[in-house]
Amino acid sequence: MTRGRLASIGLVLVIACLFADPTGLTIGFRDNDSYREIRDFVGSVPNAKALYLASDDDLYGIEPNFRLRAETSEKFVEAGYQEILSAASLGDVAFNSYLLQQGCKFVIVPLSTANRGQVSHKWGRLGEVLIRLQPPYFRQVLQSQGEFPVVLYEVLGERGEVGNIQSLQYGLQWSGVRSTFFQPLRTLQELGVYSYTYSNMYEDGRDVSWVYKTTAGYTEEPQFSIHFANNERRRFKVDVTLVAAYGGNAPTQIVRVTTPMGIQLVRIRAGKPGVISLQLEANENVKLSATLPCRLQSFFDTPNGEAREFCFGISDLRVRTIP
Repeated sequence: MTRGRLASIGLVLVIACLFADPTGLTIGFRDNDSYREIRDFVGSVPNAKALYLASDDDLYGIEPNFRLRAETSEKFVEAGYQEILSAASLGDVAFNSYLLQQGCKFVIVPLSTANRGQVSHKWGRLGEVLIRLQPPYFRQVLQSQGEFPVVLYEVLGERGEVGNIQSLQYGLQWSGVRSTFFQPLRTLQELGVYSYTYSNMYEDGRDVSWVYKTTAGYTEEPQFSIHFANNERRRFKVDVTLVAAYGGNAPTQIVRVTTPMGIQLVRIRAGKPGVISLQLEANENVKLSATLPCRLQSFFDTPNGEAREFCFGISDLRVRTIP
């Protein structure tokens, strides 16, 4: 790596630390850029902390994240972000408590997320994130202009009674299914010297992940469990929405749900999803299996060359704490 390249990285890291430390937790210093008005406002509030927050399609719509990724990597930029998303995946009330417990008086979100009125992430390694950017949790304060517009929100409310959300950091571990079922496919293509294009997309889109019978004759049976960084015993409510494959011509499917408490059979058909509600402790395994035949894509729609057979899909998976 050249000396000039190292110097460039050093400068970006200094800028990142001034604007918001590499985990994106605090801001408070003034720089002459499009975010200056937001800096000035946050800096006028004693002991203010602000946290960067984005949806899964616009994290790099925040300028420091975009610049830092170009000089380092997505892994570096997103270090520590999983903890924030873990708290957010527990719902509005829990996330509000998390922010207040962390002393965060403001959040900064990309304009694209603000225009949708909510921060959203598809379920996968965590439950779905769906945080509403409105009272009684947030109040819009300022909007910046320029190439990377963002919106500043004030965090409302008082510290709640959800408990220490930071100690509830968790993850969902999956097996019995391909990795692109529960996590996006990320690609990095070099366009030239130190110039790259990035892609972050879901194989089946944001609305669903399909369970397949592969061309080798193997039928996927998704299994998941909740895992914690500590040994704290907690129970969580997990709601899983199952959908038939697929569209208006979807035939009936019956999904067998196996848990430590026993077996449930969930009947789903076109336009009639099924929701299973579970109460789980750490390391308790949930297994989802199709009991009726899976079908080729040509059965539902105009053939497109897809050789795998569709069994059923998961359109949503939500996790909440149980007091």
